[in-house]
Amino acid sequence: MLGSLIFSVIYINYQESPVTFNLDLSLVSQVLAGVCIGAKITMNDVKNIKNLYKEIIMINIGLLVISITSGLLLFYVFKLSPYDSFFGSIPGGMTSIPIIAMEYGANPVNVTILQFVRLIVGIGIFPRLISKQLNLSVKKEQDSSYEKMNKLSTKDAWLQSIFTILTTLVLVAFLEYLKFPLGTLVLAIVISALYNIITSKAYIRDEIYSLAQLLLGMYIGSVVDMKGVASFSSLVLPLLSAACIFGFGSYFLGKLIKKYTDFNTTEAYFSAIPAGAADVGLITQELGVFSSKIVVVQVARVLIVTLLFPPIMDFVIHLLT
Repeated sequence: MLGSLIFSVIYINYQESPVTFNLDLSLVSQVLAGVCIGAKITMNDVKNIKNLYKEIIMINIGLLVISITSGLLLFYVFKLSPYDSFFGSIPGGMTSIPIIAMEYGANPVNVTILQFVRLIVGIGIFPRLISKQLNLSVKKEQDSSYEKMNKLSTKDAWLQSIFTILTTLVLVAFLEYLKFPLGTLVLAIVISALYNIITSKAYIRDEIYSLAQLLLGMYIGSVVDMKGVASFSSLVLPLLSAACIFGFGSYFLGKLIKKYTDFNTTEAYFSAIPAGAADVGLITQELGVFSSKIVVVQVARVLIVTLLFPPIMDFVIHLLT
């Protein structure tokens, strides 16, 4: 996504005539991103949430504290704008938070760069440190849930993917027409999740994830004015600081979860990783420590962060400014 964002920023800002992003495509790009998140939520996830409420509450409160700490540092010390600082510190999806941040008035490029660094810590550095500490190594076994998904024929997978997207798109467009008080992306997440919970038929092929990131990058980049983008050199120290806060913060959050809940060491640390639920699930599968508990708390974390953290950050910003 970052590549398409950078390309669209450069291409659009250096054209002699203005280039605009079609409204229908912006709707489609946000719906695709929402479906990629919501379609992963199942009835079992919903049922398991009631058994993991303590862990879910601890993780989200901990991440909220880490996010606000990072936002305060970026705002007061490095003098980034309040919305760039706090929305760039939200541990949500790199594909979803920049769009939501843009609706609040943040610079989507700065937020995306901050989210990208947080993602690197979440799926690159932190899992390696955990694996080294716990002496984990890559396994070749594949989890049965993924094998079940792989039994779908290519035709059926595409048909289910297309139907999932079209169903969500039509309902989102209808609710947008009725001026429903939720953003496009959030609506897409909720609708696709409900569709999968009720029917268990929601499915998204891997190619669609790539397409969603491409379109989102184009959409975000198309509304960016180069004059409002901070130079990368001015973001180096803020990026390193945010990475350290999330790295150390997630590590200590994992220790607290291990101490005060029934999670074992592996479940505690991987549940505290500030990355996508799908990313964490694949990482744990690769390491041979896959746990449905980790996936459930990560899915709950993505929903809570996407739905609740933006208005909370907006409230904090209004208190500070």
